[in-house]
Amino acid sequence: ELANRSSSQTSLSQAFSFDMSSRKRPREEESGEVSTQKGDDFAEKLSSVLCCPVCFTSPILPPIRQCPNGHLLCDACSQDPRLNSCPVCKAQPISIRALALESLASGLHMKCPNVSVGCDVAVKYEDFGKHAKECEFKPFKCPLFHCDCTAFLARDTALFVKHVGDEHSHSMNVTTMKSVGQEWFKATLPIGRPIGCPGYGLLGAAGHTFLWQRFTRQNIVHVLVRDADTASRQTSPAFKYELAYERRGGGTSIRWAAPIHKISTGHDYMLENFECAAFSVELAQKWSTAEDSNDIALWIGPAGTCPP
Repeated sequence: ELANRSSSQTSLSQAFSFDMSSRKRPREEESGEVSTQKGDDFAEKLSSVLCCPVCFTSPILPPIRQCPNGHLLCDACSQDPRLNSCPVCKAQPISIRALALESLASGLHMKCPNVSVGCDVAVKYEDFGKHAKECEFKPFKCPLFHCDCTAFLARDTALFVKHVGDEHSHSMNVTTMKSVGQEWFKATLPIGRPIGCPGYGLLGAAGHTFLWQRFTRQNIVHVLVRDADTASRQTSPAFKYELAYERRGGGTSIRWAAPIHKISTGHDYMLENFECAAFSVELAQKWSTAEDSNDIALWIGPAGTCPP
């Protein structure tokens, strides 16, 4: 047992091959700036060590597990029945609690895993899991659910547009909407034809890329519009859209209005809160067969205003 403890300590010491002088007491630091920098370096090095070699979770959150030789695993992998020995050295058991390491990491601030796509929050180690689940920059599920797509996408507008083109057989070109003044833009969508078939497209307006979707559920046609601009940190909708059926001879028979949510907002949320256009299949069929029928007009503009 003593031999095992000694082996474990030696292994961890080798794993933490950084200068412990970075943990100097405040009075030994030359300045507060140097202290902060060294603390950041220590957190980064510790975060790189806290990586599960099986699922690559980083950082590993408590309870941290290890083998007798000090190789770390996350708790989920240590309980996986397919893994009965250390994936690094084949030693057993792999469920030893690394309490000293958990204590060392406690209180440290680490970079959010979504730092590369815009999150600049420094998260406490013990709050890391909670923040990762709630971070507004976390990967989001592809919103084109009618294609049974299960991909999770990074918050990068260019990558999202590429995904739509590569995986959903849609032109990667973004259709530019026509400016109609006072920061409002207009486009025409083929909502009524063909009835019952899902539809979607990408529109460009006000420096943003918008995704529109049409789908039918329980004999109701729904139309959603979401903002694919992933750089924005706006917490409330900055844009709204209005949808209207227009007759060729002029005039509007029906109009809807709703806020435009972020691309990561689930369609169920918008349906439950009635924040999308909705009309019956029968009405859409009537539009598509009427002699004076036209496609649906879509306006996009700033929230709190109306089209000119």
